[in-house]
Amino acid sequence: MKKSRAPIFILLIIIFFAVAIFSACVADTHPVNGKNGDFIITNEVLTRYLGKDSIVAVPDYVKVIGQSAFYEVNTLEKIIIPNSVTSIEYKAFYKCTQLAEATIPDSVTAIGEYAFAYTTITGVSIPKSVTAIGNWAFTGSIYLETITVDDDNPIYRSEANCLIERENKSIIQGCKTSEVPQSVERIGVGAFSEISSLESITIPDNIKYLGDGAFLGCTALTQFFIPRYVSYIGHSLFNGCSSLESISVASENQIFRSAGNCVMWITDNNSLIIGIKTSVIPHDVSKIDRAAFIGSSITSIEIPNCVTRIEPSAFESSELTEINISPSVNYIATGAFFDCNSLETIIVAPENAFYKSDGNCLIRVEDNALMLTTKQSIIPDYIKSIDSGAFGASATTNINIPALVTSISSGAFNNCNSIEQISVDSKNEVYRSEGNCIIKKSNNELVVGIKTSIIPDSVTKIGYGAFWGNSELVSIEIPNSVTIIKDNAFFDCTALTEVIIPNSVKSIGTAFWGCSSLKSIKLSDQITNIGLWAFMDCTSLTNIEIPNSVQTIGKQAFYGCISLTNITMSNSVESIDESPFYGCISLLDIYFLGSQSEWNNINTPSVQIASSINIHFIDPLQD
Repeated sequence: MKKSRAPIFILLIIIFFAVAIFSACVADTHPVNGKNGDFIITNEVLTRYLGKDSIVAVPDYVKVIGQSAFYEVNTLEKIIIPNSVTSIEYKAFYKCTQLAEATIPDSVTAIGEYAFAYTTITGVSIPKSVTAIGNWAFTGSIYLETITVDDDNPIYRSEANCLIERENKSIIQGCKTSEVPQSVERIGVGAFSEISSLESITIPDNIKYLGDGAFLGCTALTQFFIPRYVSYIGHSLFNGCSSLESISVASENQIFRSAGNCVMWITDNNSLIIGIKTSVIPHDVSKIDRAAFIGSSITSIEIPNCVTRIEPSAFESSELTEINISPSVNYIATGAFFDCNSLETIIVAPENAFYKSDGNCLIRVEDNALMLTTKQSIIPDYIKSIDSGAFGASATTNINIPALVTSISSGAFNNCNSIEQISVDSKNEVYRSEGNCIIKKSNNELVVGIKTSIIPDSVTKIGYGAFWGNSELVSIEIPNSVTIIKDNAFFDCTALTEVIIPNSVKSIGTAFWGCSSLKSIKLSDQITNIGLWAFMDCTSLTNIEIPNSVQTIGKQAFYGCISLTNITMSNSVESIDESPFYGCISLLDIYFLGSQSEWNNINTPSVQIASSINIHFIDPLQD
């Protein structure tokens, strides 16, 4: 009898499918969390790319390209985004300055703020799936030439190389080849910002809204016309538009008008809201509004005898070399001339009852307060107080504080990098100087430091913002006499590389926020609290050892420390506030000197420590 071959055939089929299923399972297997080649992935979120390849393919199980995942990866030229990705988050490809090619798949629903900012992409194609795009998503992408949107997208559309929000009829992104269509009514926040090759643009009659910073940093733009129906003009509209020479408003506009290359707000007493380098302030302007000339290339200005108020940031970061203030001005806001680093001459009309100039200083008469200085300033002996921002524009190298000064506002010396020597008159009863520091006599608090400061061992406190914005401070030794370092003491000291905090300091707040070159921190062995934003945006910091005296770690204490790879902390820590390591995209390991149960007591859901981070439990009693 001939045997049937059916059982053998069935067995072969079973084996075939078993192998196929096994192979498929193997192919689909991927690490849910942790390091996968050059990628750090947490719950299908790509949190950081560590490689240096020019062409990168995102793994096909990633659902989210996380915040700053490819931040400043300057080798990246092409990114391949799989159909698994649904969201490209805030600053995902920020400052990838060689990135020229990126295709957004039709699985993506959201693109975050600054997601592709400062890249070299030449074209953007938005699929129908995208329903949310953040402001500034493509800002600074100076080679961008084409913008298209799938016709079936319900939220966005494209026309004339503009990305347009359908409901608001608003341009949210333009490029160097854009033309503003007749079909839109709004130019949104930052829509054309930092398109450095944009020389001219025609704004059609139907535009009603010009958003904040819409043309910020358009350095080639030479002229601009505001049509009749514009009823809103945002702040910093032309900040940094250094070539802008002509600006005008349609005569039919009922809200704004123009004269002397200035734009005035008719319904607010002729407030001047926009000025440019060729502006001549008309003789019916009542005030110069907030940020009116911010970032302007104007070199000199005469304030006419009709202006009564100059608002905050009115001339901030402009190129003024001379100001001339009329008798009518009765209010000048703190910071009105902040960061005018070219300022040489200050003139106030002798008839002005509220302000005067003396020794090339701007002085408030009521309280003999020093408000503003220049490169050539000599501080008068009768000055009693120094306002915030008084030296913000100064390039003076040698400063002497007079004997009568009883008050120095925080921020008086912010960003003063040129000062090399600072002293206080020996007869001053409130302040003294030592080691190129200004010190309050009553409590030995250092209130002002400069790049050449040597902190004396008599100092007990480093005051609020004492070294704020000193970008030339490379190193500083904090003596054991210091017990308190106040908030923002070293804020934005971008050249500071190393800090040793002595054992006398028990707590630290936002003292070192923005110290982007800081590579080494040795914390006090007595410190019990690391406060809110203590080391936020210390982007060069690679590791930190938290001593066993620390009991609390504040909210976002190490926020944005993008180079931080490992942390060592003790079981002395009793509480950790929300998101202490948020944005620490390179953080792989936490070495916890304690047990898992002790760790679980402090790692509550609000702490939000990424599951991709390896927690190593180490017995603190072991050698």
